[in-house]
Amino acid sequence: MKAIRKDKILQFNSLKCTWTEMQVLTQADHPFLCGLKYVFQSQLRLYFVMPLLAGGSLRDIFVRGEKMPEKLCQFYIS
Repeated sequence: MKAIRKDKILQFNSLKCTWTEMQVLTQADHPFLCGLKYVFQSQLRLYFVMPLLAGGSLRDIFVRGEKMPEKLCQFYIS
C-alpha cells in the first residue's frame, strides 16, 4: 500500500502526476508494472492498494548501491 499525504501533493503541485499515476496503474497489464487494485482516502492521505511485490523495486536496488549483473541490466533496459 502506498500512502501519499494530500498536503504534499498540493505543496509540490503534483496533483496531475498523482492522477496520471493512478490512471496508468489502474489500466496497467504488464509484467513489469504492478497493477492498482483499490484507491481510497482519509482526511489526510490518499492510499493506493497494490499487489505485494516481495522483490522490491529497481529504486530500492539503486538506493542500496547494489551492483546488478550485466545480463540483468540488459534485460531491464530492453
